[in-house]
Amino acid sequence: MYDDKNALDRMSALGNTLGALADKQVAAYKDKHSRWIEDLHQFNGRYYLDGKADDDTPFINITRPKTNAAEARLSDILLPTDDRNWGITPTPIPELSKAMQDDTIVAINGQPVEARDIAAEAKNIASEASDAMQDEIDDQLEECGYNAVCRAVIHDAAVFGTGVMKGPVVTNTPKRSWASQKGVDEYGNAHEVHIMQQTTDPRPTAERVDIWDFYPDSSARTFDDAEFVFQRHQLSKRALRKLAKQPGFNAEQIQKVLTEYPDARAADHIADMRAMSDNNELGKDRFTVWEYRCCLACPAKDLLAS
Repeated sequence: MYDDKNALDRMSALGNTLGALADKQVAAYKDKHSRWIEDLHQFNGRYYLDGKADDDTPFINITRPKTNAAEARLSDILLPTDDRNWGITPTPIPELSKAMQDDTIVAINGQPVEARDIAAEAKNIASEASDAMQDEIDDQLEECGYNAVCRAVIHDAAVFGTGVMKGPVVTNTPKRSWASQKGVDEYGNAHEVHIMQQTTDPRPTAERVDIWDFYPDSSARTFDDAEFVFQRHQLSKRALRKLAKQPGFNAEQIQKVLTEYPDARAADHIADMRAMSDNNELGKDRFTVWEYRCCLACPAKDLLAS
């Protein structure tokens, strides 16, 4: 609970500043989203003109098969079935390569050793460490479904021309184990019981970011020049309650939102998605949660520092 009024005032000021900045980015990307809506209608074989869909006009859908063919080809190239699409090798060190040709005798623990033998051993150690790290990363990517995430991003890129992957994202995976505990009962007899212990295992994952909810700095020419990035999350009430249990979130404020704003509003593009899928329930009862990432020179730096 935040009893400090100054802390609450700073949080409110920060929220207002970031909220205004988020609204500015949403407005800046409005035209791009309109083009994506048109792309999505064409992919689904619906005639779309001047912002309206016309299901009565004949429309031969040649876009979907060509898009699917391009997506399949990209997946075959970028995600080979019998190999990784990445790798780790020790970095070439000119000094080490040069040392492997050096036959100078040096003393190690009082024993004479040639410098090139030391360099060769160092190279072997680097190779073994590189292979071990590659196996560890390979295991982590397998657990988080890396290939499936890549295929979802490739699908977005084929349909809309843009796909976004985010990672590594650290997730706390719950782990349960049984631990034995010895004790003495009320009659003085020794006994052993097993108690279930629950811990969390932080693991790196990758996730596909919905391009409709991704708002990088609209004033930047390239992504590397972006001062900040917004990501919008559409969360249900259940997901919002789970968020309140995570470290770093104010459970009291989240409960206040759930109580005072029981009717959540979906993002603007959801209405078009409903029309295309004939699903009037799509996107209902969702709360908008903004994730903000920035550099040290971000517009809200002073408020964040306080």
